[in-house]
Amino acid sequence: PIPSVPLTNNGKVDKRALAAYKIERPALQSILKKPKSELEIVLHQFWANYLEIESIGVDDNFFELGGTSLLAQRLTAALKVQLDLPLVVTKLYQNPTIASLAVAIEKSKVRNKLNNKSPQNIAISNDIAVIGMACRFPGVNTIDEFWKLLIENRESTTFFKTDEIDPSIASALQNDPSYVKARGIIEHVTQFDASFFGINPKLAALMDPQQRIFLEIAWEVLEQTGHLPDKHEYKTGVFAGFGTNTYYENNVLAHPDQIENQGKLQVLTVNEKDYAASRTAYHLNLKGPAVSVNSACSTSLLAITQAVNSLRANQCDIALAGAASVTSPVNSGHLYQEGSMLSADGHCKPFDDSATGTVFSDGAGVVLLKRLEDAKKDGDTIFGVIKGVGINNDGYGKGSFTAPSSQGQSDAISCALADAGIEPSAISYVEAHGTGTPIGDPIEFEGLVEAFGLQETNQYCALGSVKSNFGHLTQAAGVAGLIKACLALYHQKIPASLGYNVPNKHIDFENSPFFVNAALRDWEIKGKRNAGVSSFGVGGTNVHVILQEYENKVSKSDEDLKPVLLTWSANSAASKDNYGTELAKYIEANPTIPLADISYSLIRSRAHFSHRKFALAQTREELLTKLGSTSLNDSNVLTTIPSDIVFTFPGQGAQYLNMGSQLYSQETVYQQAIDECAEILTPYIQIDIRDIIFNEQAITEANELLKNTKYTQPALFVTSYALAKLWISYGVEPTLLCGHSIGEYVAAHLAGIFSLADGLKLIATRGTLISELP
Repeated sequence: PIPSVPLTNNGKVDKRALAAYKIERPALQSILKKPKSELEIVLHQFWANYLEIESIGVDDNFFELGGTSLLAQRLTAALKVQLDLPLVVTKLYQNPTIASLAVAIEKSKVRNKLNNKSPQNIAISNDIAVIGMACRFPGVNTIDEFWKLLIENRESTTFFKTDEIDPSIASALQNDPSYVKARGIIEHVTQFDASFFGINPKLAALMDPQQRIFLEIAWEVLEQTGHLPDKHEYKTGVFAGFGTNTYYENNVLAHPDQIENQGKLQVLTVNEKDYAASRTAYHLNLKGPAVSVNSACSTSLLAITQAVNSLRANQCDIALAGAASVTSPVNSGHLYQEGSMLSADGHCKPFDDSATGTVFSDGAGVVLLKRLEDAKKDGDTIFGVIKGVGINNDGYGKGSFTAPSSQGQSDAISCALADAGIEPSAISYVEAHGTGTPIGDPIEFEGLVEAFGLQETNQYCALGSVKSNFGHLTQAAGVAGLIKACLALYHQKIPASLGYNVPNKHIDFENSPFFVNAALRDWEIKGKRNAGVSSFGVGGTNVHVILQEYENKVSKSDEDLKPVLLTWSANSAASKDNYGTELAKYIEANPTIPLADISYSLIRSRAHFSHRKFALAQTREELLTKLGSTSLNDSNVLTTIPSDIVFTFPGQGAQYLNMGSQLYSQETVYQQAIDECAEILTPYIQIDIRDIIFNEQAITEANELLKNTKYTQPALFVTSYALAKLWISYGVEPTLLCGHSIGEYVAAHLAGIFSLADGLKLIATRGTLISELP
């Protein structure tokens, strides 16, 4: 807004004065970053003129600044005519920031040059590593919480009281004796930070919660593994599936005015399955294949196999794969009918004789996949290795469209084993589809026995199903099973399959390779641990995946430095403070993890937002106290990224004994820089400069030497140089260098005017000459 409308002497609006006003930069998610390159500066001038906004950052979106299609045409036409730039209006739509447009223009200038690059990252094996996992399952919000639930043999299905059932459920149905008030639900399904993902809050309110949750866990797994797109230039694929959108049917359609306000097409894109994977790729800036996958109950495991095949074909470098399933209304149950697939009591008891069916629950899960060779090279934590996949369909030869087929399931398992090159005798655990239906379980078991064939020993392979913990997550069921199997491989323990007491009377376990793992056990076996994961969809799309354990090399971390610095940031003040609280909880729960590792991960792998905070402490206890502090002294809101970073170096008089001694003992980069300089200097000054700078024995003698210009000037040069190298190693790169007296020489060397050896020779000679003056 302008302070007032300018008027002429006659009291009319002064149009010239009004045109001179510049609009304030709107509140954007991007931090203001000033242009640096010549082309960015030119583009900035044009944008400022046409948008009438004075402060524009190179990462600001043209259309979020108020740009329109008409303004875009005028701007690109002016740039093309006045600057002779190879630019059409579509370039601006594809590259709506100054930074991205500048890169596109530079590329277009050399577009006719031949690209003779050799293909990169050609896989030498078909093995795919699982390097990250994230979830929202009933009763758990993190992978660590999920593992804790599994090893504690807990069921997290929610059993509602009558007054907790959603009022939209007819009272007659609620009061029906056969209405089972139970299902697994996930927390905070109604909450979503729309601004974090750059989504209009009004549009987010109309958005399928399944898409919202998948966006959250996709970001989470990329952040936790250090694979956010602004950290690495990976080509990231997205393979995702979603459940039936009951939210749109039961919540959105009742508000046609809100749909009209946002636009029918816009609302469609945040609700229709076709756009779900692409929307994730758009908001997270992922540029590999984005494919929406749907095959009913086998959706998420099918998405994982599609990601595996895409990685094997070198279509992407890493891939997100998984699904989300949320039913509206959340607080609801089901009507039990004998012979149907739904449970009579709300419990799911796979392979047990008293089982009456399953429970349709809510959940979301995603895994991050990478070719095994690349994961090894990058030092990623590997939770398991996908060795083989099998996919097929039952076809027509079965009882009905919804009926399972043991032959179809058997064939999918056999295909996966063949793809992995692993014998059935080497599989020691199978995470079954395991719905707990009286007929479905025997059919699945028959398919397993047929695929494994006759073995030398019986009951060597454990069976289990995560559905016993919280029901059937429908489209997200397969990824839940795969995450459970990966955790079992990683921790070398097989969690219990709950509710199993008496074997299903239609299943002959004794004369088969299988037994139901009814208690938590150590996974002890000769050779490699291998597991199979099954997921079978209504309609007959069967998927099976073979996993193998991976032994991660234990890398020794450096000892914690004193003090320890933790830095973090967020998009809002509340989120920033909450992040500090969560950090404190994590540090308390993981006392053996070095603080230096946490500090490194926060700096190197996390995105940097405008609301920033740090904690500096000598001890773990002091750090925990500071993490819970709301002090403003350790916080800042960054609105503008500095366009220049200046390193200024001092002259003589700034020296003191043992300057930088703590840095020398704790910081490798600083130590190496000092050592390098000392070696070069010794022939010129006939003494090791370290014996003068760092001396806790002959303090008086060292002080006198340090006052001698012959040693003062080299000591200052060496210290300043080492400090500069340390800051640069932290990622703080100078754009300007200046200094006074000795400091000029340090600045000159870092600017590339002369080599380090020449600079030290100059300083040593200069210091000696000055010290010999009368």
